[in-house]
Amino acid sequence: MNKSKESVDKELKIFYVEYDELKKKSQKEVVKYLVDKIEKDYIIIINSSLDPIIEMELTKEIINKIKENPQKFKGIEFITVRKNLKGLFNKLFNRKKGLTLIGPSNIIRSMEREGNIINVRF
Repeated sequence: MNKSKESVDKELKIFYVEYDELKKKSQKEVVKYLVDKIEKDYIIIINSSLDPIIEMELTKEIINKIKENPQKFKGIEFITVRKNLKGLFNKLFNRKKGLTLIGPSNIIRSMEREGNIINVRF
């Protein structure tokens, strides 16, 4: 099969993370872990909603990365879908239900949620 000179194969790298794996790390370690994957152009899927404090710290770290090298690092897009779990057991053990999707802005142009559908534009 001949490919035209203009045809370029593109690769989409998706990294799946179990929330239980992140719970074992400190907030700072989680942010470093996620930034490392984003810098390698991974789209990250976490099987839970991300803690709002970690989202805030991740955003701060990304802003610092952009300031350090705006040509190399363009930013991130992320969306978190949260579902409130009811019950004392879930609240005591900080169980979270949902989904978090994070990716570098040089790959993902935008993400938006419409009910249970997440639209991702590349």
